[in-house]
Amino acid sequence: LFGMVFQVLTIRPLLDQEGALFSTMAVTLGAAILFQNGALRLWGEQFQSVPYYIQGELVLDWFRLPYQRLLILGGALLALAVTGAFLKFSRTGRAIRAVSQDPEAAAILGVPAATVQTLTFGLGVALAAIAAGLLAPIYSVNPWMGVALNLKAFVVVILGGLGSFGGAIAAGFILGVVESLGVYFTSAEWQEVISFAVLILVILVRPWGLFGRPQS
Repeated sequence: LFGMVFQVLTIRPLLDQEGALFSTMAVTLGAAILFQNGALRLWGEQFQSVPYYIQGELVLDWFRLPYQRLLILGGALLALAVTGAFLKFSRTGRAIRAVSQDPEAAAILGVPAATVQTLTFGLGVALAAIAAGLLAPIYSVNPWMGVALNLKAFVVVILGGLGSFGGAIAAGFILGVVESLGVYFTSAEWQEVISFAVLILVILVRPWGLFGRPQS
């Protein structure tokens, strides 16, 4: 609901104006800075820890994996499955896909494009909230906890291809494996460097993403 209200008040008025892509990016970036500093003002800069929802770990010989990370994996897969089924089989999901491909044509055919865009923004915020709840025990809670994850999300979207739902899923797994191997052979300090190195390489070689399609 918060995401939908935010979209109506700040983003919707900009969509029909010239340079809407840049202006909407600027507004959301400014809002992120505002929310971060608001949280800093309200709760301070102290990092807060959240206990694991599930204690213990899975031990298989040399392999150890906390149950909390298994919960994250299960929650992510469930959220992806539900979202994918919603987009593919529901009437609203088909409307979202139509508006994403061509909002003017969808509006001509009777799809309320503005309402669909607002709903889509709200669903995106809801998915981000689910991710934040699952990851809170892994990452310390602080006003800037989403910055690094936003950068990773940006890399995943570009890597998978804009508009490709399946591509984003595959790109997330690919980036995770590449980062893990990179950290294993180097150190944790190189994790972000590896992410952006992959992003730069993909942009140079295949700017439409690994699973996207070049536009004519």
